[in-house]
Amino acid sequence: MNNLIAACRLAKTADEIHEAARMLDETIFRTSELGDISELLIHVIQPLLNEERHEPVLLFHAYGWQFGGAERLIAGLTNYLTHQKYRIIVSVFEPVRSNGFQLDPSIAFVPILENDRRIERLIELVGLLSPDLFIGHNNSIPELAAVYPVLRNSGIRTIAYTLEYYFFPHRIPELASTVIARSEALAKANASCFLTRFSANAYGMAYPNAAVMQGISSFSVPDYRSDKRSGKTVIAVGRFSDPIKRLDRVLFAFHHLLQSHPDARLLIVGPYDLEARIPRQTKETIGELLIKTGISDSQIQFVGEQEKTQDFYHQGDVFLLTSDSEGFPLVLNEAGSYGLPAVIVDIPGLEDIIADGENGFIVPQDDMRAMAEKISALFDDAELLKRMSNNAREMVARYSIDQVGPRWEELIRVVLTHSDQDEINRILAERFMGEVVNKKAFCRTIVKEYEQTAALIARVPKVRTARTQLHEIETIAVKLVNHVRDYGLRATISKATSKLRGRLQRRFRR
Repeated sequence: MNNLIAACRLAKTADEIHEAARMLDETIFRTSELGDISELLIHVIQPLLNEERHEPVLLFHAYGWQFGGAERLIAGLTNYLTHQKYRIIVSVFEPVRSNGFQLDPSIAFVPILENDRRIERLIELVGLLSPDLFIGHNNSIPELAAVYPVLRNSGIRTIAYTLEYYFFPHRIPELASTVIARSEALAKANASCFLTRFSANAYGMAYPNAAVMQGISSFSVPDYRSDKRSGKTVIAVGRFSDPIKRLDRVLFAFHHLLQSHPDARLLIVGPYDLEARIPRQTKETIGELLIKTGISDSQIQFVGEQEKTQDFYHQGDVFLLTSDSEGFPLVLNEAGSYGLPAVIVDIPGLEDIIADGENGFIVPQDDMRAMAEKISALFDDAELLKRMSNNAREMVARYSIDQVGPRWEELIRVVLTHSDQDEINRILAERFMGEVVNKKAFCRTIVKEYEQTAALIARVPKVRTARTQLHEIETIAVKLVNHVRDYGLRATISKATSKLRGRLQRRFRR
């Protein structure tokens, strides 16, 4: 690394720049585009190595760069921070897509292309650039979570920015190693941030460096004329090629809605696959489900992936969200900016965004009849629709960059200016956390999620790592009992944790 730093710092002639670019390519980037690396060397790396720094350098690692909610959020945040006297670098594990979200020209975009040693190369990049702060996203990827202990040992300040629902990897067998390793790795970050109070509190029950950092509404609230709407258009926006978005639920809900409103229209915005089976274990494809439900071509429109989804929100009257899991779905903010009430399935944490009966409705996960009834209620009651529409627009203002941006600036200052982690944890607890909306529901969900966790990790072959997770579960169990003293859940929790312990101990004896 010292030789690489010296070569980068001193390169002046064309030959020296070419040689330094070759060394960078071999050590970090693994791309044949040495010209691009030379540009990066001249305009980003050399100034960082040779010039006196007048503003903190923040390195955001965004994993990929596509048209997704995570990328939109990071683009909005980094574009804001670059105008607040921070120097921003964004690194990814894939090349930038030509149609990805645009970054401010002052932001350096650094792709790391090789897969087999990508984490090592990311750590090499951090070592080369020596940023004041590393902020990492997609911490459900097992290797990425492991970066935080390494960087902490190197003296680099870190913020783990987890944009998924906390228990998301607990449900996926392929991510079992993440379930076991992630929390301990995130505990090594100076701050571990989540998008909702539910996820932050779920993690924070066992680890003290938790913080709530809400999503950012990237749409400005437009001027729109509601009289241009049809009055009965349901819109759903998302990456529907992903089974987790549950396009099947959208179709079932709309099928039930047609019983009372046969003139309703459904608009689907986002990538989709009519040959997909959603959920995966079902026998029917989405195309076959369309035939089964009797939804005609005149009643539904698929428009595919769109760069400017705002061109479609103005056509809708009610927004639908049916996913199995979400972190902080920006589509709710986007819909709200157009005055669309949202009818959503019950996903822990989304009560931070949707207040049931105020700016939308929350229905049980698989009750599509209930979802149809709520949509129908909005179609049938113009005053209710108008009130919820106004409330939806007011909700968006809470998550504007003007509101969330200064909170990020404060968090960054706390992490950069306090050397004592206990003091950082104290400040996080005082300024950056918040109580969940419904403690009783929160505790019941925690118990349910950890029951599923135990079933998952019982299949993990390494007994030592399973014991680590059992320790976390039992730590949570003790805190749950304290949390729910007044809710009559003691027996439920005791039974559940005993079941978890027994299941894992049987695993240990194998």
